Amino acid sequence: MEKMSNGSSEIELERLEIAQNFGDDQLILHAYTKLYDATKNSTMSGAKKQKQLEEYQKAIDTYTAKVGGEKNDINK
Repeated sequence: MEKMSNGSSEIELERLEIAQNFGDDQLILHAYTKLYDATKNSTMSGAKKQKQLEEYQKAIDTYTAKVGGEKNDINK
């Protein structure tokens, strides 16, 4: 994943790394959700932003399935 210049996104990337180090799927899911929100609210360019949002949505769907939840498109 590419680091973003948005300060809150960098913090969320650090949180994701910590969650991955713990191997806790719920924490990882939470971190990806926060990254999605931070990216959505960033000033990143359109195409780059859309690519990141799609990547995070895919990860959110994957980890939602792992923790036993239903897939939920947070774009809706």
